[in-house]
Amino acid sequence: MAPRRKAKSDPPQVLSASYLEGAKNKNDLLKRLKNITEQLSDEEVEPHSPHYPGLSSLATSLVWVDEDDDTSYIYLNHKDKDVRLHSVLACMELFYIYAPEPPWNEDEIIEIFQQMIRQLGNLATCIPNDNASLLNQYEAYFRILEQLSEVKIGVVLVDLVRTEQAPQALETLCELIKTILTCVHVDHPPEVGQHAESAVAACVEEFEGNIPNAVLDELLLPVGGGPVTYVIDPKSKENPPAQIQQTNPSYLVAAKVLRKTEDKVSTPIANLLNGIFSGDPKTLESTSLSAEDLTESPPSSGKKKKKGGKDTTPSPTLVFTKEVDAGDVYSIAYELHRITPMILTTVIGTVASDLTNTDVDKRWQATKLLGRLFAARTSDIAKRFRPCFRDWLRRSYDPEGAIREMMIRSLTNFLSSQYNQTDLCSDVSEALSVIIK
Repeated sequence: MAPRRKAKSDPPQVLSASYLEGAKNKNDLLKRLKNITEQLSDEEVEPHSPHYPGLSSLATSLVWVDEDDDTSYIYLNHKDKDVRLHSVLACMELFYIYAPEPPWNEDEIIEIFQQMIRQLGNLATCIPNDNASLLNQYEAYFRILEQLSEVKIGVVLVDLVRTEQAPQALETLCELIKTILTCVHVDHPPEVGQHAESAVAACVEEFEGNIPNAVLDELLLPVGGGPVTYVIDPKSKENPPAQIQQTNPSYLVAAKVLRKTEDKVSTPIANLLNGIFSGDPKTLESTSLSAEDLTESPPSSGKKKKKGGKDTTPSPTLVFTKEVDAGDVYSIAYELHRITPMILTTVIGTVASDLTNTDVDKRWQATKLLGRLFAARTSDIAKRFRPCFRDWLRRSYDPEGAIREMMIRSLTNFLSSQYNQTDLCSDVSEALSVIIK
């Protein structure tokens, strides 16, 4: 964390509501907010200290509402974007000073976080360079992320969720996690990704026992997008613009969070995936993840996809050239075998149960996913789940032509990638010969 600094001027005079209220115009207000934030970063500032009698009033004044509109906060919702930004920065310092008990009520905390999230989202398109103005903006947005990481400010929302003290707490927490994961750009310095990982992991680790499915959704959505994505080439002069392949930084951060918190998230994620795959109504109601494969149309194409009510469109970290199928539970399950394969221990059997489903689409989707998992180069799933593997091989006799075609592709891929597994390859070759005869 950035070191706390020594004050350059008299902090008691600056750290008070009267100092903030004394602003004569917008520029003066912005200057005063910057001074307040700088003084709050002084290592000697402590809450309830006789040396800083105005600190409490300052915290209160930062969340004052408009007399004519009690839903609008004077500084946090100010019409000037820089005033809003530096109001958030001042609040971030106060979170640190007053930790673990913020000096605001639940509604005020939610409002601060909502404005914080809006400001942090700007980091996604703010890349540091030689431009002094842009560099200052980057440092401000980065400071928000740094505080979330080092001070673990996000756990304040987790506490509100666990204690059910604020109706909007869960929604705000999910939006915070989503924004942190998507604010990382491929051209950012490494410390941005490191702080994003730490900030999200802190929120996850704060939960005791059950983790809400909505929170798990936000962790898994970037995973479903895969480690690489296609974006518009900014240098392209073609019409339409050419596409280039690029690392998906949101995926990388989410993957690191999952590995770091595996002990905490393994059972909740497995329960979520099992509930979706088995069609549990309660689970489907509580998740935004799709229960169907969105990457390829099943045999009965044209059937309406079942999706949750939440918007699964990612924040604008990258300019995507097509809709991102991040909410596809089949893609998520496949990517998890690369990241935290033990999460799938109970999930494989649930997926395999659909191999004999009378619904052709369900059978097709299960056949495809298991084929991908069994044939993955780094996977030993076929070896560890022999009964499921044998059930999958029987799809070579499936009456549905599309499923047999899927099996031909999957079996061929298996022989190419798992050639060292001679006993398994023998079974695969036999199953393949049945189809092509």
